[in-house]
Amino acid sequence: MTYCLAATVNDGLVFVSDSRTNAGIDQLGTFSKMHTFADLPGRFFALLSAGNLATTQAVVARLRRDIREGSQPSLATIERLREAADYVGQISRQVQDKYREEERDNGFAPEADFILGGQIGTAPHALFHIYSQGNFVSPTDLAPFVQIGEQKYGKPILDRIIESNTSLETAALCGLVSMDSTMRSNAGVGP
Repeated sequence: MTYCLAATVNDGLVFVSDSRTNAGIDQLGTFSKMHTFADLPGRFFALLSAGNLATTQAVVARLRRDIREGSQPSLATIERLREAADYVGQISRQVQDKYREEERDNGFAPEADFILGGQIGTAPHALFHIYSQGNFVSPTDLAPFVQIGEQKYGKPILDRIIESNTSLETAALCGLVSMDSTMRSNAGVGP
């Protein structure tokens, strides 16, 4: 199981993710579910992932390849954050459709959800929950955070504390408490 969350407050963005990929009795794996794109001039993106690991790895690899090869569009060339969310959603759908077609008769589930957050230039920072279907939503002013994966254990503190005017430091602490609550309540979520 996975747990990732991101919060958007007036002062910035907070990203928190676990790294457990398998909580089976005999096998425990880890893989980063937080991917940053920080070396792009005038922009920053963070992508959190939950779902099929092969799908998430393929999506991240494609995003990095498009940047490296100067593709249009790419995270290096997109002008608006909503366009970036749409672009990631399209790539996710392409990857899922490819795997789904290859494994159609095996009951294979290639679905993956993502949280994309970042900032381009001096435009306001933003967050998006990108669903496995490729569409996306933004958090609301009443709940300026997004969660994917095992949500129920870490949500109460976010509901009680996180607001748009919450300080970045407090939002980060709430994110860590949210993750700790989830790890204590679900052995499938871990550091």
